Amino acid sequence: MADSLGGALIGLVKGLIFVEIGLIVAITFPSLHLEGAVRDALLAPFFLDALPVLTRILPGEFKTAVDAF
Repeated sequence: MADSLGGALIGLVKGLIFVEIGLIVAITFPSLHLEGAVRDALLAPFFLDALPVLTRILPGEFKTAVDAF
């Protein structure tokens, strides 16, 4: 039981990190033309504002792009 719960928790954390990576990439590189989709997304503000885990460890240009968004 503990193994299954541990695996589920690790999978959840990995999923959250992948979603945040995708959002940061979509905002940082405007040539992808995804800013409008991120702006219209319901949970994007939650990932970018409430869970700024990756912006603390990524280079400054990513944090600047997220802050400007």
